[in-house]
Amino acid sequence: MKTAIVEIRESHEECICTQLSFLKDAGHKVTLILHPILAQQITDYANLADEVIYFDFDHQDFFKKLRLQWQLFGMLKKFDLIVFNTAHSYSVVRNLTVLLRFAEVACVGILHDTKKLLSSSTQSIISQKVKKYFVLNDALLPLHKNTGAIKVQSFYPIFFPEYEPLPVYKQNDIWIGIPGRVDYDRRDYDFLVNAIAEIPTLDRVKFIILGKVDRNNAAGKRFYDSLEKSGQLGRFKLFHSFVENRDFHSYLAACDYIMPLLKPNADYLKYKISGTFNLAFAHKKTMLCHTFFQDIPDLKENSCFFDPATFPQLISDIDTGNLKSPATYSDPKWSYRFQQSRYIDFINE
Repeated sequence: MKTAIVEIRESHEECICTQLSFLKDAGHKVTLILHPILAQQITDYANLADEVIYFDFDHQDFFKKLRLQWQLFGMLKKFDLIVFNTAHSYSVVRNLTVLLRFAEVACVGILHDTKKLLSSSTQSIISQKVKKYFVLNDALLPLHKNTGAIKVQSFYPIFFPEYEPLPVYKQNDIWIGIPGRVDYDRRDYDFLVNAIAEIPTLDRVKFIILGKVDRNNAAGKRFYDSLEKSGQLGRFKLFHSFVENRDFHSYLAACDYIMPLLKPNADYLKYKISGTFNLAFAHKKTMLCHTFFQDIPDLKENSCFFDPATFPQLISDIDTGNLKSPATYSDPKWSYRFQQSRYIDFINE
């Protein structure tokens, strides 16, 4: 089967490798159609694809954008299957699905925010062509599964290339990884910095910020300045340039715990997940999560929970080696074979 994975925005590259591997193992001939900024991020698995094509819709005038959409439509209509890696929130995806109504090609999409399926007029237009959607956690299924003509299934994009371990200088430290760029809208860095400043002794714990801490932008400067002012710089490892995928996953593998550091937000209980969850699942790491998230089944089974009052003791117990991890990852659903079968079976329904 001739299949295209389409991601023409700059995000959600983390979902592509797993799908590419699933499809290739099922005998598909796969073309990646991507935003050019993703070229650097896919270098370690681009060889799995039969072809990689880049389309840049950003910073184009109206007519150039229309011509590019028509060009991409002419290409896509020749495929047997199209997987929209982000199937919402973008006029180009909407326009392409309208044009593709007149083509025989089957379309599947990933919803990164399932609220779109319930309330978005743009999503209603996209759903005239895309009748099957993937969501990224089993907990997102009950509200959305098989709603009218729309079918919904979950899968976990948690399989990445196997990287050679980096010679990281960890010594006897205990590493708590916080993946992603500095983002104060979603993550509570102020809580973290203030809380650990109240812990007088930490001999082994170090927090690894696995994303660029850019002091030339407001968020990066705010975070760095808060560490410097509070005297906590020594308890953190920071990266001041883009962290290549190979380094990123090698550091994740070396971490003892993963901390999403999410602010409590009800959308994460019903409509979406943090990419940090899947990174922890991929590397089978115990997460450190706020008690707000304790009813999410996958987190309940694989996380230690805290609130502002209990956080200092949790970190102290980690530092002294007195914390017993609950994570086992013994459920069959964490296996490649299970997830690949679920993904391909849903596509073939």
